[in-house]
Amino acid sequence: CTLDGQVYNDRDVWKPEPCQICVCDSGTVMCDEVICEDTTDCPNPVIPHD
Repeated sequence: CTLDGQVYNDRDVWKPEPCQICVCDSGTVMCDEVICEDTTDCPNPVIPHD
């Protein structure tokens, strides 16, 4: 498989973006959206409680 100039082997799995996962299946790239990990640029994030 080739995606964006990158070559992958059959059955390779990778995450081109934090919210996406792709797999190479017999020469075909299949990508799915996945639940994103919570990312924050704050060193000490505070989640307010109700």
